[in-house]
Amino acid sequence: MGIINILVISVAAATSRRAMQLLQLDKLGLSGEIMDAVTPDDLTAVELDNYRFSWARPLSNGEIACALSHKKAWEIAAKSKNPTLILEDDVLLSEDISKILQALSDGPDLGYISLEFYDQKKQLGTPKALASTDYSISRMFKDRGGAAAYVVWPKSAQQILNAQTKSLALADAAINLMLGMKLYQLEPACAVQANILARKYTDVQDYSVTKSVRYTPRPDYPSKLTYLKCKLRRSYCALIILIKNIQGLGRSSNRRIEYKVTPDMMKLSEQA
Repeated sequence: MGIINILVISVAAATSRRAMQLLQLDKLGLSGEIMDAVTPDDLTAVELDNYRFSWARPLSNGEIACALSHKKAWEIAAKSKNPTLILEDDVLLSEDISKILQALSDGPDLGYISLEFYDQKKQLGTPKALASTDYSISRMFKDRGGAAAYVVWPKSAQQILNAQTKSLALADAAINLMLGMKLYQLEPACAVQANILARKYTDVQDYSVTKSVRYTPRPDYPSKLTYLKCKLRRSYCALIILIKNIQGLGRSSNRRIEYKVTPDMMKLSEQA
């Protein structure tokens, strides 16, 4: 029987979110490691400037810190002998998570599988039953965001890192733009970010750290040359998306997945 490590990305100052995640894992009979997230304050002005225009569009300080946090988690996952479940500290889980992780650990190396619901349609292949569970696994040809709950195997974590040597992409983009690595989606999802659930359930507190990241104004391009470099990267990203669309022709469909999140776990968010 294999083991899946659990790594929670958490801002050290966000003590309520950190406490909520530890309590959630405890109630689910799981144990995990808390990894301090990178924050803009951890980076010098020079480091921020070096990363700011290294992707397909300008990145805010918060986006840079978030991307580096996942990169830090991938470095840990790549050095492990076992797959790693990486969670952001605003995610809520289903009580089925233990048996899902057990089934995944007993199965083959999938490389990467998303466990989360993101409220957007995804381009997915035919679902195949996940042994000993009521869940299925589908090949994911195109995701549309979200990197709050996923399992990554060591080799794939290293592949993602290798693709980030000359640029810094947001975590979901870095993963979904990978070529030569199959991606999978759990159906229904067993993890949802609190800010998504808060739109539907009034007793779920939106304590998501992504708010400050999403609404931080993005900087302007300092020069036409910088703009052209970013535009070239955007063209490359568009080419990868086209290739993935072609790969999925005739064997995938765009569909919105369902999700299961345990009510008791949702109530935990009130304590955050």
